Amino acid sequence: YYEQSSSVNHVDNIEVPFLAINSLDDRITPPRGIPIDKFMTNPNIALALVPHGGHLGFLTGIPPKIWFIRPIEEFVSAIVR
Repeated sequence: YYEQSSSVNHVDNIEVPFLAINSLDDRITPPRGIPIDKFMTNPNIALALVPHGGHLGFLTGIPPKIWFIRPIEEFVSAIVR
């Protein structure tokens, strides 16, 4: 099931600009499961690996604030220029 459902099977087919953000301490999608070689060969993909964040826990500061919005805005802004 997991092999057939994995997004790794679709990375080669991404034909539009795509930003992937993954933390290195993600226990659901650990770094060993990221097909970095496929990301490197597809010019449509930007892969951002960050040290902390867990699985969808991209927070910083006190009180915690979501930080991933800004990189997404910058990515989209760079595309539309």
